[in-house]
Amino acid sequence: MCLYLYCKKSSMELILIFVILLLIATTAIYWGLTLSLHLPELSRHFDRKPFNCTPCFTFHLAWILSVICSYLLHCFTILVGGFGLSLVLFCMLKYFDSKKISK
Repeated sequence: MCLYLYCKKSSMELILIFVILLLIATTAIYWGLTLSLHLPELSRHFDRKPFNCTPCFTFHLAWILSVICSYLLHCFTILVGGFGLSLVLFCMLKYFDSKKISK
């Protein structure tokens, strides 16, 4: 598929990379929101960062998923894009988390 970041890629490869990164983002956000609320209820060992922090847990899920996908597909672009996506997701969720009003 794609081995290097700066090699010439066809439009189908770029669409496939974009779809994979989109799936990584939606999976990380869903499981980050779900598990960061429910894992601390299971055990007191999970009641610490990054497990009870939604942006932190989502960040770690996203970069782990991007490493797995890039390893399975031998694609360095997914690895670099996944790390960038992880940082963007972290900043976005941290911003929304700070604007959330809690009782």
